[in-house]
Amino acid sequence: MKSIKEIAYYFHMYSNKNTQIFNLHNDTRKLKKHSCFILDKQNEKYYKDNDKRIKYVISTNSIVDYKYKELKFYAWFYNLKLSNFHFIGVTGTNGKSSTSYILHKLIKNSWLFTNVDGVKNSTLIKNTTPYPLEFIKGLVKAKKNNKKVIIVELSSIAMEEERLCGIDFDFIILLNLYSDHLDYHKTLENYYSSKIRYINKYGILEKVPEYEKEFVEYQKSLNEDNGQKAILVKVSLNSKDNIQRDLDELESLGNTAGIETVDRVSQFRQKPDSTYFI
Repeated sequence: MKSIKEIAYYFHMYSNKNTQIFNLHNDTRKLKKHSCFILDKQNEKYYKDNDKRIKYVISTNSIVDYKYKELKFYAWFYNLKLSNFHFIGVTGTNGKSSTSYILHKLIKNSWLFTNVDGVKNSTLIKNTTPYPLEFIKGLVKAKKNNKKVIIVELSSIAMEEERLCGIDFDFIILLNLYSDHLDYHKTLENYYSSKIRYINKYGILEKVPEYEKEFVEYQKSLNEDNGQKAILVKVSLNSKDNIQRDLDELESLGNTAGIETVDRVSQFRQKPDSTYFI
């Protein structure tokens, strides 16, 4: 709960209204007393000035670079500290939902974002990747249920849009890359790049332009040689756990499954980030 005055101050604006806002919504059908409507590009075509359900509104178009502030603003509004969570992103052309569900079952204190109804300890969403407001509301539920490991699928379109920008992923798993969503990305190279750029920026390494080409070529060579798939796994100090233990467990898991691991270790950001092509 925040006041209009506090919300205005958050965006370096001024208001002297102390009216309390209890909830945020971007769907007018869900508005209740003391709710604020978030007007954005997704719902602006449905917005009407004379809609009596809307008492308070935040027009995101009037806020500079709102996309990069959005998720952290919602976290602030709902009193969430994002660093209290561990985030696992699962991406790839095929297998995202199955892999996410298996991880959810394996990790006891996890919370899953899924479009499958009836899954325990999860948030039901319509899209493969949630939008910022529904993502934060899902985290609110996860917090209430004392779940700290958040598992979410990352579609190529959501990655291109940087839909969850502001989230520092502890792990991003890239399952495979095949031809898909070319109506949106236009070319296969654009499709590949949308995933690799996002992983480099939010989950793996920063400012390594040659890294994208290296992985794509590795993936292609596997497919051409024997049809195998590559999985890209990030182990980072952001996980706040013993990184050497995590690396040992990953290597042990690979050996047990008869999978060859190729270690790529770098010293970017003055800390050891380890990335595996599996």
